[in-house]
Amino acid sequence: MKKHLTFILFVVIVFVFSELPTMAQGIIIYHKDGTQTKYRYENIDSIVTYMKDEADGSSIVKDTGFLYIDIKPQFEYDKTTRAVNTSIYENKNNYTIEIFKDVTLLGTYPALKLFSTLPLELPQGEYTIKAFCGTEHAASRDEILLYGETTCVISAGNKTNATVTCKPQGTRLKVKFDESLKTFFYDYEISIEGIEALNGKSITWSEENTEPWYVKVQKGGEDVMCTITAKLKGEYIDDSIIGQTENYTFTFALNLKHNNAYLIDIDAHNGDSPSISVAVTDVTGMLGHGDVTIN
Repeated sequence: MKKHLTFILFVVIVFVFSELPTMAQGIIIYHKDGTQTKYRYENIDSIVTYMKDEADGSSIVKDTGFLYIDIKPQFEYDKTTRAVNTSIYENKNNYTIEIFKDVTLLGTYPALKLFSTLPLELPQGEYTIKAFCGTEHAASRDEILLYGETTCVISAGNKTNATVTCKPQGTRLKVKFDESLKTFFYDYEISIEGIEALNGKSITWSEENTEPWYVKVQKGGEDVMCTITAKLKGEYIDDSIIGQTENYTFTFALNLKHNNAYLIDIDAHNGDSPSISVAVTDVTGMLGHGDVTIN
């Protein structure tokens, strides 16, 4: 009996000393099937210990948390008159969602498919959620881009709600021709040129077509030139005024801000002779300078 115990002790001592060089280099995980996994210390970011329920195999403590994602489309201007079908952008299922951990893109998902799998179980850490719908153009009347992003932190065992607010990414320009113009003028229109993304081209509104334009404006803003052309009705042409013809032109400068929305009101009045005046309103309420009136 004494010899048997001595033999067992000798085997244990030999095993321990044979494993010491490996144990000093890292951690050995022994699995139920008899296999083992070795992890070197320099490859381990952190060690999380947890208890195992042998009955159902579930972990009581995990190094993960749960993420719920929602999308909130937001238009910061009146939508009652528009060429863009905003119902497309108000439907959360039409969006694409990107999930980043730090700066690494983990995946790109159609919102409809992703919503059906929520919550997402993710390792703890900081995440950035981006969502978008549509396409950004240099200038368009029927398609825009809504975009937004938010950051959140996933902690072990907790639920996190991330709501992404998506806003239009184009500067919106709407023109309103007042009825007073018809008293003195005909064939009137307004054009804007100088928008960098248009590469020398202009956008135009006429009496028959006043739907908004959505244009790409640089983040620092841009100075553009607006030109109104019209024809003066014959009964208002004064032959005593040298150089007066039926052709009427009115120009003014305008500073556009990135992703803001503007309403350009154009009307006419008669002093010594018919003339045109313009009022430009920032309808997003973000500029803070009030209306710009040009006579």
